[in-house]
Amino acid sequence: MDNAHKSMARGDTPASDVSPAPPIVGPGVDLGGYHLQRRIGSGGFGEVFLAVHRVLRRQVALKVVHSDWLQNPNAVELFLREARIVARFEHPNIVPVYDAGRAENGALFMAMRLMSGGDLAELIQREKPVPKPRALALMRDCCAGLAAIHNLGLVHRDLKPANILLETDGRACISDLGLASLQGEGTPDLEDNGRLVGTPVYMAPERLSGTEKSGPLGDLYSLGMTFIELLNGETPFTGLRSIDVLTRKTFGNVPKLALERTDLGNDLEALLREMTELDPARRPSDIESVLWRVEALLAEAEHRMPYELPRSRAPGEALAETHARLKTHTLLKVVLESLPGPALVLNESRQVVAANEKAAAFLGAKDAASLLGRRPGELLDCKDARRGSDGCGTAEGCAYCRLGAALSEVQQGKATPLEGECFVSCEGGNAIEFAYRLNEMKLDNQGFLLVAMHDLSSEKRRQVLERSLVANLLDTADVVRSLADSTKVHAPPEAEAGAERAHISGLLSEASRALMQEAVFQQHLLAGEAGELQPLWTECRIGELLAEICEHFRHQAVGEGRELVLHSPPGLSVFTDPILLRRSMRDLVKNALEACAPAEKVTVEAAAWESGGVELKVHNPQVMPPGVRLQVFKRSFSTKAASGRGIGTHAARLFVQRFLHGQIGFSSAAPGGTTFWIRLPRRPPEA
Repeated sequence: MDNAHKSMARGDTPASDVSPAPPIVGPGVDLGGYHLQRRIGSGGFGEVFLAVHRVLRRQVALKVVHSDWLQNPNAVELFLREARIVARFEHPNIVPVYDAGRAENGALFMAMRLMSGGDLAELIQREKPVPKPRALALMRDCCAGLAAIHNLGLVHRDLKPANILLETDGRACISDLGLASLQGEGTPDLEDNGRLVGTPVYMAPERLSGTEKSGPLGDLYSLGMTFIELLNGETPFTGLRSIDVLTRKTFGNVPKLALERTDLGNDLEALLREMTELDPARRPSDIESVLWRVEALLAEAEHRMPYELPRSRAPGEALAETHARLKTHTLLKVVLESLPGPALVLNESRQVVAANEKAAAFLGAKDAASLLGRRPGELLDCKDARRGSDGCGTAEGCAYCRLGAALSEVQQGKATPLEGECFVSCEGGNAIEFAYRLNEMKLDNQGFLLVAMHDLSSEKRRQVLERSLVANLLDTADVVRSLADSTKVHAPPEAEAGAERAHISGLLSEASRALMQEAVFQQHLLAGEAGELQPLWTECRIGELLAEICEHFRHQAVGEGRELVLHSPPGLSVFTDPILLRRSMRDLVKNALEACAPAEKVTVEAAAWESGGVELKVHNPQVMPPGVRLQVFKRSFSTKAASGRGIGTHAARLFVQRFLHGQIGFSSAAPGGTTFWIRLPRRPPEA
């Protein structure tokens, strides 16, 4: 069984005198808009399925509560509470929740990102001993995720290797916040039935003894024990029963930490011992201090240069003189104006001596001149920039800033260009994420550093807005559909107004259908371009699908005055995703009709192809100009004057080639005209 999401189905079996209800979910079932494909984890509280959203075609891990627990209000609230908590995060090291609720059959579900890399417990067993640099990178990810949880005023309370999931790129993400509580909330660690809430091996002693409320320092202990297992392959309690672990921790009879590896080093061993101290007062003060220490150890393991503080700031007169000189430097002016994004020029003290107006706009300044003399973190309102003795670059956390580390390396002689991405937590609680590129410049025999930046935050906001827009369109279409249905139900059959109401209902139905189809298409396109689209395979009767498409266009304005002919032999079918195929063929037929002159004919054909597959063709008598042929499948290309059009052929190629495992192409020559074709296998390899 795939255990990547097994931890998310955590829980003990209910009391034996409660008869389990018949299963109401399983592979092949539709649940809350999701199609369940296979079970990937299970436990006493629920099961986790690999599922696909039927509209969005996105794969998710769908956590479903066992029917036995649905009558338990506390269990239901715990489940929904986890969904509400995780929905507050948008962090690269926390597994996101997409959706949660009750299905029509009463099942309780939660849809989460599918994490395909397994969990940390599996990695430990598979790779132990985990190489030190790899282990430190995972530790850094865990610390960053936990810092986000603590900064929101929460305590996780159930950190352990099985609750840390891995992306395919190896990034670690914290999951299972079902036991999370507010700091100082004092959530009990024992339920009314005496069952322990948590896993004894990883629970802090003060939680087991009940001497202190659950707090951030308890999470540090749990994470420290997780790190020991990551590096050592086991914990000091391996082989002991849960009751023995509980007793030993409660009475202080804890086995001495014995690290068998010789490559860890004194600093890492000291950190692990401090994190797992029995006395919480002797542990590190917070997770951010642990993160800084782990970052330093990772930099050392990756043989990065040690961090070097910026040189003393240049006096005001020298800054003014340098700025005045650079302001009239022709080459620099050309470079700054030609760059597509924000750009800063720094002196050897990391102070801004020149900038373009794009930088002023990005940083919220009135003009480029107002940026002079300050360092990058001060312009970005970085929290650490205010903590240092001399501003940006001098606080303890500056050594772990990606841009700060890169500036330090250049200062120590590392060759440029250097590229990377930086995430800055701002003083006001916001954050800025950007990519940077550093290049050394010699201007009038003096060295400067050009910092070109690209705002990633705005890109991600745009992506979120795009997806939100599509979701809102879907919601609006559903409302319109409901109104249309309502007018049908409540129309008085014999009243004079009945016919008018029926006509309005028909218009509403058609409008909602068109709106929903367009919204779904945009969602599929966004998901497809991001590689997140997941087809749902089913038997598709080709003749029926093509007949539906042709009938649709015969009643549309684009089909008026044009002949649309269909040739499809009976019994032709393939195993495919009908929604993606229908949209691809619709776009090709629509393009053919738009290309035709009045009274011309468009022909749609279907025929058997190799090994039981099919070939679909759409022909029109017009011939494409040579320039159009070269660009016909490009996303941004259009032969139409209106902006935002011409995306249909791009989407058709994306859907057919990348997701339906087919081929798509065209031929266009006089006197035959233009023919687009799609070739599909009888059954895709993954179906």
